[in-house]
Amino acid sequence: SLGVSSIQNFLFYDSSSEAVNRIYEIKGRKQTSPLAICVGDVSDIARFAVIDHLPSGLLDSLLPGPVTLILSRGL
Repeated sequence: SLGVSSIQNFLFYDSSSEAVNRIYEIKGRKQTSPLAICVGDVSDIARFAVIDHLPSGLLDSLLPGPVTLILSRGL
């Protein structure tokens, strides 16, 4: 894990539901609480979050960059 300010981050390469559930368990958080994630490519965001409502090209124009996006969890 990497400590950044008061946020505790975990690195994992497996996006399976079991891996995500394990992160919640380790952090002691409810499944309804949000998780901060970092992705390797802008196209990976769609694997984790709902982005259908965003204008085409918006994510590519913002990222990479000094921005934080708050998006609804994908299914």
